[in-house]
Order: sequence, then C-alpha cells, then structure tokens
Amino acid sequence: MIPKVRSETRVEMSAVTRHRVLKLFRQLHKTKCAVFQDDDFALGETRSRINEEFKKGKDETDPEKIEELIKTAEDVDMLLRKTVIQAKLVGENRYRLKITKDTYLEDNYPFDPNADLPEPLSKRKGKRGRKTCEEIHKELEDPKLPS
Repeated sequence: MIPKVRSETRVEMSAVTRHRVLKLFRQLHKTKCAVFQDDDFALGETRSRINEEFKKGKDETDPEKIEELIKTAEDVDMLLRKTVIQAKLVGENRYRLKITKDTYLEDNYPFDPNADLPEPLSKRKGKRGRKTCEEIHKELEDPKLPS
C-alpha cells in the first residue's frame, strides 16, 4: 500500500483571515435576507451569486489578492445595506418602500426658481448667437484671452 503524501505546495491562509472570510460570508447572507425579504427570486439569485463568488476565491493564496477580495465583499455588503430599497405595489400606481435604519438618505434641497443659472451651451454652431463648446474650448486654450 502506498502512503498518501499531502501536497505542501498550497499555502494555507491564516486562521484570522479564514475567520474574517467566513464571518463576511455569513454577514452577506444575513444582509441578503434583510434586504430582499419576501422576494424569493432576488433571494435565490443573490444566494447563488454570493456562493459562486466565494467558491471562485477559495483557492486564492496571495495575501494581497485575498485582502482585495475581502474589501470587495465588505463594499458589496455595505452597498446592499445602504442603497437597495424594496418597493411593493400596494395600489394602482402606489408603492410602499421598505426603508431600513441602514438605508442612506441624502439631504434633499428644493429647487430655487430664482437661482441664477448659466445659459446652456449650444451644440449647433451659431444657434441663437451662442458660442459652441468648440469655440469656448478654443478661447480657453488661446493665451490671449479677451479682457
């Protein structure tokens, strides 16, 4: 009987890194469940995508590449939690949004109708006497700017 020889060519990742990867794997699945609650299709698709991406990286041995993959997974987790909002149709042309405590809501400033807005640049030459983008660029490149 020939004894089995274990190949030592593969470098094992540290226990700390392995723990981080497994914790992140579980966190992504928890985030998926929270974000896509009651949406069986989205739950299935994200589950398979998370599993697929982690399987692709399971044989990675380069510590820098592993850190890059961990950072990408952390970013995906954060984006899912902060930017994905579920909308459910509750009536004709009416939706209920599921906004969580993690959802990022930007400040919304109303439009000021008295704001001093610049004239839009014309795309057609000579339209209503306005300068084209090319003419403006030529003026900016020319060292002799009109004073």
